[in-house]
Amino acid sequence: MGKLCTDVSDFEAYPSEQLCVDLDYLATRLTGEGVSDIALQEPMLMVFFEDLKTVARAFPSGKMLIQANLKEDAERTCEFVYRLISWSADQPNMGNMNCPLVAIIDRYSHGV
Repeated sequence: MGKLCTDVSDFEAYPSEQLCVDLDYLATRLTGEGVSDIALQEPMLMVFFEDLKTVARAFPSGKMLIQANLKEDAERTCEFVYRLISWSADQPNMGNMNCPLVAIIDRYSHGV
């Protein structure tokens, strides 16, 4: 019998300085990149990345909470979303911003 669920960990990522992210614009950019599972639930944008099996919650400050099975998947999700944010006209100085994935929040890990 196969496992019904895999272990999921929560990761937190945030930029080196607070941003002012337009979540509507970010949703539009994500849609343009082919992401279809998007829900704007003020004050956050929730996105499911089917290929990575990750869920990202982006906030106007630039902070992100990411649920993923692997840290590498969380990092890829983070890099993708921050790349879209960096292209925003409102954030012109973010072209070389690294993905600052800072913490694995083990107390929120799930598993069956």
